[in-house]
Amino acid sequence: MVLIEDIQSSDGFKYIGQCPDINALRQIVGTVNQKILLNEYQVGEGTGGGELFWLNSSSLIDDSVTFFRVNSSGGWSRDLSSGIQGLWAGNILSGDATQKLNLLSTAAANRKSSITLPNGTIKVSGTWVINQGDDLFITGQGMGNTHLYFDATTNDPGIVVKKSDYDSHKTRTQNFTLRDLTLSGSASDVSSTTWSKRDLMHLYGVGFDFHVSNVWFYRFGRRAVYAVDLWDGDFLNCKIQSGGNDPSWTETVYQHALCFVRDADNCNAVRITHCHFEDLQRGAIKSQDFNHSFFLMNNKFESCTSSNVFPAVHVIDVADSFRNFVMFGGLCVLDQWAAHKHFIRISNDASYLSGVRFTSPSRADGAACIDVIAGEYQTGASINCHFDVRGDITDGNAQVVYPIKTAGMTDFSTSTVKLFNPGATFELQGQRNDISSVKVFTLGVNGSQTFVYQVDTSNKVRGIELSGAIDIDGLASFTNITSLFDAGDVAILKNMTTSSLLPGTTVSASYLVPCDLAGNAAGSTPDGVWRAASFIPGMGVGLFERVR
Repeated sequence: MVLIEDIQSSDGFKYIGQCPDINALRQIVGTVNQKILLNEYQVGEGTGGGELFWLNSSSLIDDSVTFFRVNSSGGWSRDLSSGIQGLWAGNILSGDATQKLNLLSTAAANRKSSITLPNGTIKVSGTWVINQGDDLFITGQGMGNTHLYFDATTNDPGIVVKKSDYDSHKTRTQNFTLRDLTLSGSASDVSSTTWSKRDLMHLYGVGFDFHVSNVWFYRFGRRAVYAVDLWDGDFLNCKIQSGGNDPSWTETVYQHALCFVRDADNCNAVRITHCHFEDLQRGAIKSQDFNHSFFLMNNKFESCTSSNVFPAVHVIDVADSFRNFVMFGGLCVLDQWAAHKHFIRISNDASYLSGVRFTSPSRADGAACIDVIAGEYQTGASINCHFDVRGDITDGNAQVVYPIKTAGMTDFSTSTVKLFNPGATFELQGQRNDISSVKVFTLGVNGSQTFVYQVDTSNKVRGIELSGAIDIDGLASFTNITSLFDAGDVAILKNMTTSSLLPGTTVSASYLVPCDLAGNAAGSTPDGVWRAASFIPGMGVGLFERVR
């Protein structure tokens, strides 16, 4: 009789039996290492069960996920050797899972474990707050399988990763990982489905080290990621698609899909690699000034700012970043609705772009490409890219817009250009820009605009190679400033002063004229400043090198 009662009891594997749910589980006292089989989390849910074992502990917290305290001496514990399973908090695939997700992240922090979310759609009506995210690893079953749906119950962000004392002490979250799932403001892929008016994720002081990979940010009314003081980590193999479509949203500064903002510190060493940005009505990436060491590598941008229902913005807008901005490889499709708005805006403080292709869908298309603004230190920008551009772009006031524009100190010398309707192409503000070896292939018909507009004679503009429909002599106007020589060029010039010049002496071009070896003047006064290469007497002839 005793044996029969033991077999039928709910105290588990001492003989045989099951415990119906966690409420009953908390009433059963076990012995060290005794096992018990939990049938389900709550009666009727059908999930959240599994094998547990008795653990003597007076300190472990009952987190309602991994440890269920029975008395002051101990309780029942899950086996964490494979991490925390999402269904351990109950059926997160039914109803609002906000509370259950918060239980999961709290349990993971308490037990120093990872979280694995199941296949299916997990509806989140509130905010999943991760305020103890150090060393937290959250993974799904793949971006096409695990779907976190942030519904329209609130306009608050779907996920917030932020230490509980961040506001008061700016404490960082370190080594945070999120991967292999979808974050969305839409419950399905049906095009008529309404999207919620929410940001998908906020990150505050996350890093050193963060890793967001294989995440599909999809159908969000506002932003995919709003990051403050984000440090040293990666967005890798992510897809950021269909966002910023909330017409009631009044944000005008940080409205891009990914926004990087500084607070107590800055965003630093952020790497975005092999990501796909598509159908983003308010732009793709925005970085506030003095966010350092920002890297974009082999990404694709298409159909961004393609609807004139929304404001015209730069698809990529990186403010002054005097330490380092690098963009390497990738494709930027120039299909923004406001063709006069440059696709990318960066500063000329230590910016480097290489191998990026700015392309137009067809030869009749094209839009403004790049605007290099003046940085605080103007340490120079180096750009080696390909540009598909038009020479006949105007803004809403019918003013000419140059698709490749710089505020100074920018080297484009190894870039290539495919130019439709040759005309306005380069606008060289500031000083010491270099476009001297750019190769340009022309299509269409000749325009009437000046090809190179410049405000200073220190730019290197000669040596450009034009081929295709229009050559350099066929342009309506090559440049608005007559420039006979570039820095580094040498020429036979006549010293028009009565003073002798010693080797190495510099002199303004206004005192020099081109001439033959006999001193006969030939041509107009050159530009810039020149250095005498030998002793040259007053009114004498000699060899000079242009220095600026």
